Amino acid sequence: MKKTIYISLLAAIAVFLVNLLLAGSEIALRNAPYYFLFSLGFSIVNFGYFRFIGKALGWEDNPERTLIISLIGVIPLNAALYFIMKMILRVLVFSEPVSRFIARQQPVEYLIVVLFALLIALIILIGFSFKKISAERLRTEQLLAQNEKNKYENLKSQLDPHFLFNNLNVLTALIEENPQRAAEFSTALSGIYQYVLRQKEQALVPLQSELDFARKYLELLKMRYEDALEYSLPESAYTDYEILPLSLQVLLENAVKHNRFSTAQPLKISVEIERDHLIVTNNSISANQSGESTGTGLSNLNARYELTTGMKVKVSNEGNYFRVEVPLVKPGGKKNNT
Repeated sequence: MKKTIYISLLAAIAVFLVNLLLAGSEIALRNAPYYFLFSLGFSIVNFGYFRFIGKALGWEDNPERTLIISLIGVIPLNAALYFIMKMILRVLVFSEPVSRFIARQQPVEYLIVVLFALLIALIILIGFSFKKISAERLRTEQLLAQNEKNKYENLKSQLDPHFLFNNLNVLTALIEENPQRAAEFSTALSGIYQYVLRQKEQALVPLQSELDFARKYLELLKMRYEDALEYSLPESAYTDYEILPLSLQVLLENAVKHNRFSTAQPLKISVEIERDHLIVTNNSISANQSGESTGTGLSNLNARYELTTGMKVKVSNEGNYFRVEVPLVKPGGKKNNT
């Protein structure tokens, strides 16, 4: 209704200015209320007409046809509307005889009215089109956002079972080798898994939290592999950067899973911070073929990074070393609203 009144006021002002120039200020001022009433009537009828046409024909399948029919229908509709409103004003309000009213009608007057009505119609149609385009764009963005959210949730749902499955495999092997260490491993694993569950709903976590988790996880692996595993981690992040939860766990697990190492030839993992990246490097030892690889870990991590931050994880195999660069996110940077 506000739009109808707004357009009516604009139309009334336009008609007033035209009459001010052609008929003088006295006539223009005297007829000003009628200009507004006429304009309001035109606006209400045209808004209703276009809503009816939009529902009857629709704008999606054939917008050109709907537009043409709308504009063609405006001509007789507004000519008839002008005749009726003018007749009510002249005959009922000013008591002019019907025969005299009809005799005084001028075709050029209706031509001007129709052209003016077409102008109003175009303004209304532009408003309808803009509103529809905006609504469609919003709907598309919402669908895309929901799709990205669904992808992200699907990736996160894969991560927990993946983490648990691999560590249960380690626990199974440890039970056969050293039951006492298996019990310690089981207790440590339950504590670490609490972190996994706590971060389940988080898109990003503080880098320091992830480093603390990685240290506990490496200590867990150290129980299993003892001197066959060596690692180095920064004592403190010295930064307020953020990172995807369990990023380090995925990379550490990937290094352990895809290398065959021993006390004589240990696996050496290094975690460093270089500017706005976390660098994880490990020496490449003859590939471990004993475990089945689904490729979930690293590809999952890269997909989650792209969905959450728009950035990519960089992976490089430099002969004897495997290197992964994980982007760090500044607080307030791009995040996925999941």
